[in-house]
Amino acid sequence: MAALFIGTHLPRQAVDGQFMLYDKPIHAAAYFGLALLTTVNLRLAGWRMSPLGVAAVLLMVLTLAAIDELSQPIFGRVCDLADWLADATGAVLGVAVDAWRARYLRQRRSAG
Repeated sequence: MAALFIGTHLPRQAVDGQFMLYDKPIHAAAYFGLALLTTVNLRLAGWRMSPLGVAAVLLMVLTLAAIDELSQPIFGRVCDLADWLADATGAVLGVAVDAWRARYLRQRRSAG
């Protein structure tokens, strides 16, 4: 999580347009990883990821993403709604992958 904030708050250097092409997938990948790791760790800690638990994880991760975006102008960067939407897409996919993974493991245990 610290790497996310450090990486997104460093002063923007002059970069060519090619980096900007990959900006949104990088946002989505970062928040995919954060949401996936959060849900996996909560499951390992014994939490049952009910729909309310999933909503809580998404609320936490999306709030963190909003704080990340809203604080960027302080560091000479741009607050961008499209970045937050990419963060949200990654977070939803991360939670969905964890739900699929957990269901797969449950089915595998009950079959064998």
